[in-house]
Amino acid sequence: MPDEELYKPKLTIISIPKGFRGDSDVLQRRAIASWQALPISTQIILCGDDPGVANACAELGLEHIPDIPKNSLGTYYLNEALKVALARARADITCFVNGDIIIPSRLVEAINLTKHRFTSETGHMQFLIAGRRWDFDADSSDFSEEFARAHGKLHPPYGSDIFIFPTATPLDMPPFLIGRPYWDLWMFLHFRRLKIPVIDMTDFCVIYHPNHGYDHIRMGSGYKWNGVEGDQNAEHYALCGFSLFHTNLRDATYKMTPLGRIRRRYSLRIILFSLDRSFLYHPALCARRLAQSIISGPTIFKLIIGAIAALILATLARLFDYSSGVIDPLLILLFGLQALMIIKLRSRFDKRDGGSYSGEPGDR
Repeated sequence: MPDEELYKPKLTIISIPKGFRGDSDVLQRRAIASWQALPISTQIILCGDDPGVANACAELGLEHIPDIPKNSLGTYYLNEALKVALARARADITCFVNGDIIIPSRLVEAINLTKHRFTSETGHMQFLIAGRRWDFDADSSDFSEEFARAHGKLHPPYGSDIFIFPTATPLDMPPFLIGRPYWDLWMFLHFRRLKIPVIDMTDFCVIYHPNHGYDHIRMGSGYKWNGVEGDQNAEHYALCGFSLFHTNLRDATYKMTPLGRIRRRYSLRIILFSLDRSFLYHPALCARRLAQSIISGPTIFKLIIGAIAALILATLARLFDYSSGVIDPLLILLFGLQALMIIKLRSRFDKRDGGSYSGEPGDR
């Protein structure tokens, strides 16, 4: 047992690559080299039996799971691949990443910072780390972050290609197909519904993605990766019962700063997500959750909400020419609360400037 712990990997990396031929061979080997260069002991598992995958695993010393269920078009079911691969994972933390993603060494520091913040005293970990990718034009096998940033741009906060989470996290994933849209949106939806912290690491660690074609998608239509299979994934996502908006990286509840501080995020999207569909069935519960979200937010957030409420009341008063009765006392109360919060905010800043500010552990 001590020997097993000594040689136990710290991070399991799971991927479902395309066949190792042509440009895909060059791009995927370059990506895998970056995974193997991470300053942490890793277990790398490649899934699927596409041409060249078995040979690449044998050559590079990777674990291989060839037997993954496919649909009639030969596309792998992601849920089945993760089920088998996670059962074989030996590390406490798993990273699922697309096969051509280049991972910088700073990812290890991002994982350690997150573990320190979101591990309980009993050793229980709960988190999901994700981040935006930097798309760049890849003309050769050579790579540098400077080259990528000079010949590319940051991808929007959807289409996420990397997810890091504790291996023991329950993943009851619908039958999504790999390489098609919506499965990544489901990941954010799933972890948010489990009330597990979701961390956007983009400002601290960005991953790199070489631009490529999508000729491998069969029966494709519309924009690149859409088509029959994309429609099937969309149906599975819709059946999850969340229709306010498509969840993505903007719904992360925490954000990692360039200095590695993990800060809580507050936005209208996050509040709306906390309401979910409860407004349709439990209006009182919806109102209570909204109030809790506002009360638990930072002082500046309360100031903004209070100012919006005061503006709405003032507009109603002008609209209905109602300058007395209920509206005036409410406006006075709101402005009084605003003044108190401003005093509180100023006091907090004074304490922080004096060196006595005490925030949440790991929050700065």
